[in-house]
Amino acid sequence: MSDIISILNGTANGAAGSAQGREGTTITTFVISLAAGFILFAVQFGLFLIIRNYLWAKRIYQPRSFLVPVKQRIKPPHPNPFKWLFAVFKIREDPEVLEKAGMDAYFFLRFLSMCLRIFTPMAIIVMPILIPLNVKGGKGTNTIAGVSYNVTGLDTLAWSNVSPEKTDRYWAHLFLGIGVVAWVCYIFHQELSHYIVKRQEYISSVAHRLKASSTTVLIQDIPKKLCNTEALEELYGDFPGGIRRIWINRDFTALVDKDKLRKQYEDLLENAETDLLRRVAKQSRKARPNEAAPEVRPEENPASLTARPEMGPASPAACRQDLEYDLETKAGWTKFLKPKQRDTMRIPDKHPIACKIPLIGRFFKQKVDTIYYCRRELARLNREIEMDTKRADEYPQNQSAFVQFNSQKAAHLACQSIAHTSPRHMRRRIVEISPGDINWPSLNLSWRSRYIRMVAFLFFFVLLVFVFGLISFFTGILSRVSTLSGSTSWLEWVGSLPRWLLSFVQGTLPPVIQVIVLSGPLPILLRLLTNRTRGATTGQEGERSLQLWYFIFLVFELFIIPTISSGLTSIVEELIRTPTSVPNILATNLPTAANYFFSFLIVQALSLSATSILQTIRLFKFYVIGHVNTPDAVFEKLSWTNLTRIGSNVPWYTTFAVIGT
Repeated sequence: MSDIISILNGTANGAAGSAQGREGTTITTFVISLAAGFILFAVQFGLFLIIRNYLWAKRIYQPRSFLVPVKQRIKPPHPNPFKWLFAVFKIREDPEVLEKAGMDAYFFLRFLSMCLRIFTPMAIIVMPILIPLNVKGGKGTNTIAGVSYNVTGLDTLAWSNVSPEKTDRYWAHLFLGIGVVAWVCYIFHQELSHYIVKRQEYISSVAHRLKASSTTVLIQDIPKKLCNTEALEELYGDFPGGIRRIWINRDFTALVDKDKLRKQYEDLLENAETDLLRRVAKQSRKARPNEAAPEVRPEENPASLTARPEMGPASPAACRQDLEYDLETKAGWTKFLKPKQRDTMRIPDKHPIACKIPLIGRFFKQKVDTIYYCRRELARLNREIEMDTKRADEYPQNQSAFVQFNSQKAAHLACQSIAHTSPRHMRRRIVEISPGDINWPSLNLSWRSRYIRMVAFLFFFVLLVFVFGLISFFTGILSRVSTLSGSTSWLEWVGSLPRWLLSFVQGTLPPVIQVIVLSGPLPILLRLLTNRTRGATTGQEGERSLQLWYFIFLVFELFIIPTISSGLTSIVEELIRTPTSVPNILATNLPTAANYFFSFLIVQALSLSATSILQTIRLFKFYVIGHVNTPDAVFEKLSWTNLTRIGSNVPWYTTFAVIGT
């Protein structure tokens, strides 16, 4: 127990962050990280080149060449890998990518090219100047003016190696830093100007102006006295061109829940009937080849037939009646199967609350035939949904409305105009949205509910930062395990490990663990928080929110913690005494923290690029866990095209850019 406490104390007071565990990182550790990154890249990229033209892989790697409408299709890539790579670099961002892939893909490529334009001159100009200045006549392991220094490994390349006797070399760092800032600002200005031009061209294009989404405005938080067609027409009728139509939105939560339940029963019924057909076919094939199949002939006396049970409410008794009818009329499946070979399901009996208890809840449920029960439930839901849709006006309003104007100019003017003087009323106005992108349940939220959800979102976000911060904390322990082996008895065996293995554990393994954790479950959790907990109105709003908060999370976990946390206890005490000491802490820790970023960026950049090309997760879903049973599921699997979500992809590249600058 004392050893564990010593580890925690040593980490908290000396090297809580992974970056600080990299002080004096040797060339061996750096080379091991570089080799591991290249191995990961080579394996995944080689696998991609092999399988991209075989099996069903074209549906994963080439979906836009045949799975989309004809106007959106592109020419399939060449099967030869060398010609394929050459063709990739020949693609023109404008107009090929812009016309075929849309604005998101176009500006993502522009972002990557912007990063290249920023960092390529820096690598060509800055590094050849600063590295010799830092290395030549540096501190090293020398004693200068009575002070002994121990700058080793990759730290000799940083500006922390500049000798106190040659501080005039810092002028080169200053001037080059000013030049880098000016260059980055110039690139930003150029890209923002280009974005404004392209956005204006897209919005004002003829094809876009003809869309209903370009002239329709969604207005939320409408007061009750204004939430009617007459009041909205009076309010917005003076805009150029006038109003074409107004839709007052209503809370159809009950109807939507019934539709979801109907979809569940449809899937259960389709799966059960498909399994039944498979079993019947299997039993029929087992029959003797020379045995003639029994012929189904109509009864001579129709009056003697048992009457089919009425399609009333679903219950165990009704399911037994359906089974008895099939047995008496000798349905086709009865010639090959017994009733107990049919699929069954469990439904709540008399204690609906007890049925939800894990493990023991099944004892409060009754077993029924899946096909009979789902048929009756579908019949009931179809009747109820049909009746509910006929009286849609009886559902309560959710204080929101769609207003469609006759001109695009009027829609944008209405979206930018203040519609109500009361705070928080009619403040949320959105234009340029499509019905398929709307998160309809979020329209039922009031402004008070959104504020409460925002507070809940911030609470869970801070909780996630703390939880994943603990993971970063322990990867920091792993990154300095060789140092701890000398002070901890039960870790002495670490010192006997081969040098290459120890370098791999300290240099490569911590970044790999962080990559897996931060790129796996984290974006899924954050997407649930932004879309459901916070209640994003549209999918675009949810992705933008995810992109922002995911970026903040990555910067905090990958940049701030490894840089500032040279010691949790000492930093807190120093910040309490002198809050203005943050710049000094950064100036002290950034040079030595750069070694960790070398390892992390190499592993992450190579593995992320290869994983994006190979699409490892989708391959795993398609071939390993993508089993489908019904014809509809097969069609959906083979015709579905993968959508790249910017909310979980762009933050990684943005974090790389932040660390690089």
